[in-house]
Amino acid sequence: MTDPLLEIAVKVLNQYHPVSFAELWDKVSEEANLDASNKKSKISKFYTNLSIDGRFFNVGGNVWDLKSNFTFNETHKDTGAYLDDEDDFDDI
Repeated sequence: MTDPLLEIAVKVLNQYHPVSFAELWDKVSEEANLDASNKKSKISKFYTNLSIDGRFFNVGGNVWDLKSNFTFNETHKDTGAYLDDEDDFDDI
């Protein structure tokens, strides 16, 4: 089941992109008609879901956009550069 707040985020980012998390949350919570109490209680779950949902991309500085607006190379890091040629598991 998809979080309805994330579906609203997709619509917002299709219209305004990229945007800061604060601006995105303001637009999403307004569109969802969240009152102040719900807005405060749902922000952390929204951020977590936004972070793990593969449709969204943090472009840096907590500014978000849709991953579909970027190329594969822009959204993925080569983790091979972080690997050491030395076998770090010899001492285990």
